[in-house]
Amino acid sequence: MEIHGIPQQDVTLDGPGTRCWFLTPDVCPLLAAHGLARVGIDDSDAGYQRVRLRPAGSFILESSEGQGRILLEGRWQNTVEGGVVMAPPRALNAFHTPEGHRWKIAYARYDEPPGVHPLIDAGSPLRLSGHTQLTRALSGLRDEW
Repeated sequence: MEIHGIPQQDVTLDGPGTRCWFLTPDVCPLLAAHGLARVGIDDSDAGYQRVRLRPAGSFILESSEGQGRILLEGRWQNTVEGGVVMAPPRALNAFHTPEGHRWKIAYARYDEPPGVHPLIDAGSPLRLSGHTQLTRALSGLRDEW
């Protein structure tokens, strides 16, 4: 459900052609040692959507191929290849793959319970200039895993 284009509930939809790979601390305990709750690479098709109204930890997303849309500053904005978005904990975090597009992302979500100073200390998600090597690092981890 959306009101004025803003999601009102948590959503996890993959879409028919989406492939998701991820690791969590229950299968890779070293993630927890570094404060990571989940890392992954999603190669998505139209219909892919993620909405977290109040996620527990900071979130970093690198767009490596194709095009997606991210809710930034209260409006949906297109991503660029190599672009990075960082989202703070306990603030609305939403993104999706639009019709007619594919979108490949790499991401890391941190485990930051209340009382822990968050990695991303902002009121809403931020777009960064430049890019990281997150996709490259997680692709190597996936290949080795």
